Amino acid sequence: MIFDIAIILAVYGGIVCVTEILGRHGVLILLTRKYAHALSGVAAALLPFAVEKNSALACGIVGAIILGFLVLKGYLPAIGSHGVFDVGVVMFPLGLSLCAFLFWSDTNFLAYQYAALMLGLPDAVAGIVGTRYGGNFFKRYSTKSFEGSAAFFATAFFLSIFFLTTGVGISLGIAVAYAALAGLILAVIEGVSRWGTDNLTVPLAAGTLVFSLLKTFVTVVL
Repeated sequence: MIFDIAIILAVYGGIVCVTEILGRHGVLILLTRKYAHALSGVAAALLPFAVEKNSALACGIVGAIILGFLVLKGYLPAIGSHGVFDVGVVMFPLGLSLCAFLFWSDTNFLAYQYAALMLGLPDAVAGIVGTRYGGNFFKRYSTKSFEGSAAFFATAFFLSIFFLTTGVGISLGIAVAYAALAGLILAVIEGVSRWGTDNLTVPLAAGTLVFSLLKTFVTVVL
């Protein structure tokens, strides 16, 4: 378990360090934050190949506390604002930990991997597109834009097709139909989730969707 924790600390510590270096060299916090977001999601999806589930759970829970404290105290300016309790930063590792608890088993972890990828990549793309090009905001949720949600859907759609056809082995026709449905559901959930809670709601919904799909179409023991 100690070796597993060392791997996790090295991976995520490296992501944070590179993010802070980029921030200190003038890269906008929008980009550094989303860089960390995307890479952390991809790294989480790869963890089952290298570490045990319990190690990932322990690091996720402890990591949420440490990250929240460091951002609040201003030690990670490329990730969060000094003096502000960042719900999204805390929800990210907690969301991954909850998904690992629910969807990562000794025999199959595809639903967990899908949840991690949907948390990391579509959300990061949506944040960048929405901030830079968003002009049509939801009336009730003014921080989210239709442009950002469209970017989220497109990224989730194509990523889902790739994941379902290569990772799960589902036929292209079923993958396209399911990717469209999953992309739409996740885009809506991301669009209505406020104050960073999408880092919890999106992966949970994504994991549930693929878990249900595996139960229906794929003969595996979860």
